Amino acid sequence: MEKQPAFHLAFMVNDLEEAADFYCRVLGGRRGRDAPNWVDIDLHGHQLSLHKGEDLTPIQGYSEVDGHPVPMPHFGVVLDLSLIHISEPTRPRLI
Repeated sequence: MEKQPAFHLAFMVNDLEEAADFYCRVLGGRRGRDAPNWVDIDLHGHQLSLHKGEDLTPIQGYSEVDGHPVPMPHFGVVLDLSLIHISEPTRPRLI
């Protein structure tokens, strides 16, 4: 398969360490550069920049897809399920 260009996505999170832990431990990313107000994550060749924010309202609306309301905005990365490591205590929070 031909290598695809990487993307960079920056967004705000309420808790930097909790978000970095999720992207690294659960989804297999690697922590990169950081500062008190941001953390870069290498997510399987793509760069996420998590920035500290407060009182965030992440869902701006919904769009119907196949009869289901999908929150907007959102993004996704297609991963091999064998790369995802979800511990039992974490599983209920992700469903």
